[in-house]
Amino acid sequence: MRLLTLLLSTLFISLSAQGQVFYDFEDDVITQWYSEGDGDFELNTTDGLPGQCLQVNDDATGDMVMLITPFSLIGDWSGATLTDSITYDLKPISSDPDLITGDPFLIQLNGPGGSATALPDFVPAMNQWQRIAVPIDPAAWTVTSGNWGDLLADVTLIRIRAEFIAGDEYVLMDNIGLSFSPAHGALGTPQVCSTFDLPDNLDGWGFLNVSSADVDTAQGVLPNALRIGDESGVLGIGMAPPKFRGDWSAVDGTGTIDLDIMVQTSATSQSERPFAVRISGAGGAATINVANDQVQAAKNAWTHWTLPIEEAAWTVETGDWTSLLQEVAEIKVQLEYFSGDETVYVDNFCIGSNSGTGIREQPVAGLNLWPNPTSDLIYLPAGQTARNYEVIDTRGAVVMAGIIPASNGHKVDVRALKPGSYALRLIGPEGIAVGRFLR
Repeated sequence: MRLLTLLLSTLFISLSAQGQVFYDFEDDVITQWYSEGDGDFELNTTDGLPGQCLQVNDDATGDMVMLITPFSLIGDWSGATLTDSITYDLKPISSDPDLITGDPFLIQLNGPGGSATALPDFVPAMNQWQRIAVPIDPAAWTVTSGNWGDLLADVTLIRIRAEFIAGDEYVLMDNIGLSFSPAHGALGTPQVCSTFDLPDNLDGWGFLNVSSADVDTAQGVLPNALRIGDESGVLGIGMAPPKFRGDWSAVDGTGTIDLDIMVQTSATSQSERPFAVRISGAGGAATINVANDQVQAAKNAWTHWTLPIEEAAWTVETGDWTSLLQEVAEIKVQLEYFSGDETVYVDNFCIGSNSGTGIREQPVAGLNLWPNPTSDLIYLPAGQTARNYEVIDTRGAVVMAGIIPASNGHKVDVRALKPGSYALRLIGPEGIAVGRFLR
């Protein structure tokens, strides 16, 4: 299982005069860094370059530890030049000589337009600081799906490898940044969604005060749902991924937060509920809640919640509503509703304006693909009108993405894929449909 753990106590400094986005971890300001894998994180107050830095502790078991960067580093990278770069300082610390070799990347970029990786088979110098710098030049990257230009137009996820030893280690990172400032568009139509279609893919979500987080393949509005285990005595919180953050001004008064939810429990009393969703940013903070009867409806049964994005429905805690929506930097979702043991399931979490053209998940068992297995082409059902597709491997990584032209006979060429098991995700006006195939 891949559990995303929230990283706290980091500093974001936006050097707008120099066109940079830069983190040096010298303050206790909270920003949205996450880990993917089995590592845990802390603020190291003495060993940075200089001062404070991020420390990643690996327990030598489980998945590869990856750093997931916050909203400020993603977005439209089209304005970057060939001399711009992503940079950071790295110091892996261990006495274990068992280096991991053959890993496919040190840095990975993902987005609707494709994915790309840099520095495959990277082997660091142990126990010393080293500077990592990768230019935003296609010659420095391997495009693994889509194309370079489309990827840079909308970078939605950045992974940075944070594990290098098969045994025990900890890794220090400092001065992480871009030499340019990505542009960020406004949230709008269609809705941005987490549908948890694939097993072992948490879609960039992070969690606080939960005992477990995974994708359950037997629950949800098919296929699958996020499953959260209860940790006793503390309030479980989900942190929405970077793709949901940014400028919400365009959906003020017209947009909604939608989710399907079920709470499995034998408890009879509802617990403290300070909010259902809390948003915050430079302009302030606000919360919205649900009524007791809405929580009761979710007890041991699936129900749907729709939360309007309009000031009258929210409690503004600090700042003002208009300024807050201009830059939503953090989204917290409560994941605990009863006083007792419970398991919370969430599916189809969406934010934006659903005007009838937005994306929604189809309540179908799956998408029939043929031939399966295949060695070259996958054919889609004739009734499908979706034009955007993603091919996702068993790690949850998007390895191919693109647009299916109407003239190509409803087929996708998968000859570039390595042999293995994959999921094909179609996205269109009818919703999202997923089918699985073997290459």
